[in-house]
Amino acid sequence: MKDQILNFGGREQIRIVRIDLAFDNEQMIKLFKERGQAIRHNDTEKIASIENKINSKRDNHYHTPIAGAFIIFEDDRNLKIVL
Repeated sequence: MKDQILNFGGREQIRIVRIDLAFDNEQMIKLFKERGQAIRHNDTEKIASIENKINSKRDNHYHTPIAGAFIIFEDDRNLKIVL
């Protein structure tokens, strides 16, 4: 991905190397834990039921709220400009 250059109202430009979004996946993580317990107890019916829920949630992944972003700047100078 090309570096992103942002300009804050005529001030210096900053260079961002990468942006990673963090999503609110609490429900999906809970399902993975439940599935792990079902696998541990070899409960095939429960495994199948949870897999269906996981697949349904995965299909609706684009509606998961964004919880935050991890931004990597080119150098410390760029970070100081933003802060």
